[in-house]
This record gives sequence, structure tokens and C-alpha cells, in this order.
Amino acid sequence: MQIGIKLGLLSATLLCSLAQAADRRDIEALANAKINLSEAVSIAEKHVNGKALEAEFEHRVHGDVYQVEVWDGNKEYDVVVDAQSAQVLTSTVERPKHDAK
Repeated sequence: MQIGIKLGLLSATLLCSLAQAADRRDIEALANAKINLSEAVSIAEKHVNGKALEAEFEHRVHGDVYQVEVWDGNKEYDVVVDAQSAQVLTSTVERPKHDAK
């Protein structure tokens, strides 16, 4: 049941991302991605050994990526996964909100 809810939330996130895409090139880039949002989330979760909090597709000038926020129980990570190669491009620890200035 938890997996079904998670996939449903991820599907809703993907639909929101599509609805917000004002540019047709963004939609085409998403359609041409070699991996889908669920696969990117799985890659990010395994990389950090945590659970995804949020994920989105980003059409960037230098290549399309999925940006996934992952919680490992202690820290939140921002994991960027290449939409074509499925490689983790970056994985950075997010700064706690209360420390932000």
C-alpha cells in the first residue's frame, strides 16, 4: 500500500510538472528522457540510502535531469540524476532551514 501511495504521489508530481511546463521543448525533453521519474527516485534513494521527499524533472541547457530530495533519517540531500544516462551527477547535503540566513 505504501508503494502505491508513493507512486501515486510521484505521478501527481509529474503531472504538476507537465502542467507547469509552458514551453513545448520541456514536454518533449521529458518524453525523450531515457529514465522516468520513478526510476530516478529509486536511483537517488539507493545512492543516499534514504527515502525521497520530493522529485521533479528539469530541462536544462546542458542536459535534462531529475532533482530528487532524499531524507536519510538525519540529513536531507539534493540528488541530481541525469535523465539520459541514469548517473548521479551531484549529491549535496541541504542546509537546515533554521540555519538559513
